[in-house]
Order: sequence, then structure tokens, then C-alpha cells
Amino acid sequence: MTRPNEEKLDNLLQWLLPSTTKTSISEKIQVKETQGSGRGIYATSDIKPNLPIITIDHSYLLNYTTIVAHIFSWGSRNKSLPDVYKNIKVPPAENEDHITSLYKEFTLEELGALSSFQIMSLFLELESSRGKESWWDPFIQMLPTINDFLTSPFLWQIQGKYELIEKLPKSTQKHSLKMFNRFESDFKAVKTLLETHNASKDIINHDKFVLYWMCINSRCLYMEIPQKKTTSDNFTMAPYVDFINHSTNDQCKLKIDRTGFHVITTSNYKENDELYLSYGPHSNEFLLCEYGFHLSNNEWNDLDITEEVIDLMNDDQIEYLKKVGYYGDYTINKQNVSFRTDVALAVLQERDDLTINRRLSALLNGISDGSFYKRRSKQILINILEKVKEDLERNLDLNSQDDPNLKVIEALSKERVELIDSYL
Repeated sequence: MTRPNEEKLDNLLQWLLPSTTKTSISEKIQVKETQGSGRGIYATSDIKPNLPIITIDHSYLLNYTTIVAHIFSWGSRNKSLPDVYKNIKVPPAENEDHITSLYKEFTLEELGALSSFQIMSLFLELESSRGKESWWDPFIQMLPTINDFLTSPFLWQIQGKYELIEKLPKSTQKHSLKMFNRFESDFKAVKTLLETHNASKDIINHDKFVLYWMCINSRCLYMEIPQKKTTSDNFTMAPYVDFINHSTNDQCKLKIDRTGFHVITTSNYKENDELYLSYGPHSNEFLLCEYGFHLSNNEWNDLDITEEVIDLMNDDQIEYLKKVGYYGDYTINKQNVSFRTDVALAVLQERDDLTINRRLSALLNGISDGSFYKRRSKQILINILEKVKEDLERNLDLNSQDDPNLKVIEALSKERVELIDSYL
């Protein structure tokens, strides 16, 4: 194990830990880098549970609130900000340039119309172009590079690598396409704002926007943003905290209060142990698309058979499932078949008027366990899984020794085949 770029890390720590900040980082931890998992946080000595190891001052968190406060510190036309921004400390506005001149043009109403993803991606790209003049430069310098995301199917969509996309499981293709559409919508919203202010066309670059959008997507942590109305806007980036890698077992917990963003241990660590957070109960497909990595053993892996199930339905069955809220998202994992899938398989066995079908109503309302359907449902499921397995097996020998992208496709396909085999 080695330390990451020493100078950049020192700059980050000096930026985070001036005498005026509430930020603190325990001497019992440090950042190291490994070839397999990149940067991570490791124990320098034994650590007990319930020990606060990191606190980040609110003014050093990057989110909608801090960004608006920084933009308005440059003297926007709308100089008066609501009280929610008053606790964010910003440095004196000095060394003005073409970026800060643009900041003066923005109104609170315009910025409020942007989602958290949009304003954060825009701000990171604009501030990165300011280099060392940006107060945020120490943080920006420690963000991942595009090379850290090369095996993400989302990036394959961006780069037009359709020969790789076509080899992916269908559900992975859909996930990456959904991310691509969300990204394109965010990029368009930002471009529209900049065009409103006649900003130079090269002030924002598509490839850089991709990088910062993916940095946000892979490193954001939940935090309520009082000015925003949707849960998808409730997140922040937390410098230094974002070095902590993911484990399916939650080994540290997060706490947010008026003093800052806190990381607290929940288990014992020995010297040189890596500390982890759990990003949630996510499958490898989700982790790969959203974060750019996957785990060798992931208990949350599942198999999406939505397309295969829907292909067997007639229009009446589809309409009924939409009406009762059970259309789509049909999955299985090694432990069980999801209830949504059970419902869909039951509906496939009914042909009469579904809206007055007592057996279906009893299943949906929890009155019946659906035993009437189970034998036939099992056979339908086996037929689906055999077909899916046949398609996946084409990806199990892709000659992937020197191609990390093909290795990813092989790994996703192999774990799905193993899951299917547990049912067949």
C-alpha cells in the first residue's frame, strides 16, 4: 500500500483543518492507496466502536446550499440571501475573473430551478477552470479522474461503445441508458442557463461535465437540503469522507447536526484495517453503473426478468398490473422471488376479468399466500430462467484476459448464471 499523491493530500488537509474550522480528523486514520481498490481510509492503530473519527464543517461540504452561498459572495444582482445561507462561511471575494463575472449574473430564482446534480456539476466544472484561484481547488484536485470510471456501462453509453453495451444483460443496458438520459437532461439544463447569459460556448465542456457528474453520482451522501423539494436533491459531497469505500456490511455510521457531518465507527478495527461505509443494499449491476465498481461477493445481487415476464402478457394483464401498481420491476435473488414477481406470475395464469378476480384480490391484500398459483408460477419461472441463462452463457468466454470491460461483462453474466442455477 502507498499513500496517494502526497502534495495534493497535504493541500486538502491544510485546507480542511485551519484553526477557524470545526473540521477534525482522527489521528487513528489515514488515506492509503491500493492497486485493487484505489484510495481508502485505514486504521493507524486499534479503533473501538462509537469513536468519532471525522467531522466536516458545514462550510466545507459541497452541496446546493454552499454553492449558492459561494456564487452570491461575488456580488450577484440579488445580494440578499435567506437565513439558511447565513451560516455558510465563504472566503473574501478577490481575484475576479470571467467565471466570477458570470456568477454575478445569476439570480437566486435561476439557481433554484437547477437540481442539485445540475448546479453541482456546473459549479465543479467552472471552479476547476479557475485552478488555484478557486477556494475549492484542494478538494477538486483529489476527485477521481475519468480513468476511475472506465468500466462503468454509463460511460460506455457516453462514449458510444455499443458493441459492449449489446453484450450486457438487458437490465444493465436499461440502467445505463436511464443514467445516460438523466445526464443528457442535466447537461441540457446547464447549457440553457449559460446561453441565457450569453456565456462563451467553450465555458463548459461535455467531457468534463461527464467527469464531474460521475464524481457526484459516485460520491454523494444523503443530507437534507431545506431549499429543495425532492428527495433526489437531498445530498452533499463531503471531502475526506469520500475516501471511505463501500462494504455490504455497514461498519461506520453517519450523523449530521448543526456542528457538521460526522463519521462514527460501529465496530472494532485493528491497525492497517480498512474502514468502510455501506452505500446501501445494492446489486453489482447498480454498483457498476452508478459507482463504477463491483464486488466479488455481493449478497444483494439479483436478476431482473421484467422484460421476459412482460413479453408473456396480453394487454389486459398489463393494464391490470398498472392499475394495481404492480407493473414492472420483477426480480429474483438467491433467497426468494420478489412479491411483485409472484403477482405478475399469478396474473399470467388468469384470463377472466382481472378486476373482479377474487384469487388475485386475496393475494394482493395478503389474505392468501397464493398457493393456488405456485406450481404453475414455478414452471413459468423455470422456462424464463432457462431462456435467460442461454443468452447469458454467450458471455462466459469472451477472451477477456487483457480487456477490463469484457471482464466486467463476464463477471455480471457469471453471477447471474449462478443465481439462475440455484433455481433450476
